[in-house]
Amino acid sequence: MKDKPAGLVSMEESLADAIKSWGKSVFEQFDTDKNGVLDNKELSRALKSLPKTKPTMAPPNAKYMSVEEMVTAMDADGSGGIDLDEWLSNLQKCAGLAAALADAVGDSGVVEKFRSFEQQKAKREKEIAELAGKMDTASDEEKAKIAEEMAEYERQVASLAKKITEANANAAARAGAPAPPPEPPAAAEPPPPEPEPEPPAAAEEPAAEPAAAEEAAPAPEAAAE
Repeated sequence: MKDKPAGLVSMEESLADAIKSWGKSVFEQFDTDKNGVLDNKELSRALKSLPKTKPTMAPPNAKYMSVEEMVTAMDADGSGGIDLDEWLSNLQKCAGLAAALADAVGDSGVVEKFRSFEQQKAKREKEIAELAGKMDTASDEEKAKIAEEMAEYERQVASLAKKITEANANAAARAGAPAPPPEPPAAAEPPPPEPEPEPPAAAEEPAAEPAAAEEAAPAPEAAAE
């Protein structure tokens, strides 16, 4: 068996050391549903946050791998997902991915361009507030477009809130703790107050009956002559 070139061995060792330093924190970052397993969808979403340039630590023999091939390479027990132990033990089998992660991980030990559900939700809520602020000065046509955009963002916020609640429940179940309460729904605009009903018009009092005419006093009898 031929020995590996010294430069290649050194690069692989450097990559292995890098994985030891951030492997666990990156796995937890990518495990957005917090069930302890990375699936194809989570890994595919994670790849979008990585640089598109060739990784500086990529070994010369690194080859392109699809998401399915990466999962297969790391999924030692054939469960269809990657748990933390499999991730730490087998990430180096996907040398291109490991090298790209090494370039993308910041000082905090996570991929800085990756956005969690909480971060996405906060961004959308901020955008909704900004759009609402434009309503006062917008034309009728612009208001219709803003309202449509706000409705879509509100739909996304509701979907993200549901995902966050499910993820927190998964994390609590794995920790053996009771599930946290779900996130409260976004506050809805209060409906405009209904106009107070006008009081019924006062019934007209019936006209008073004319006073009975006084009986005419009898004419005095003519004095007898």
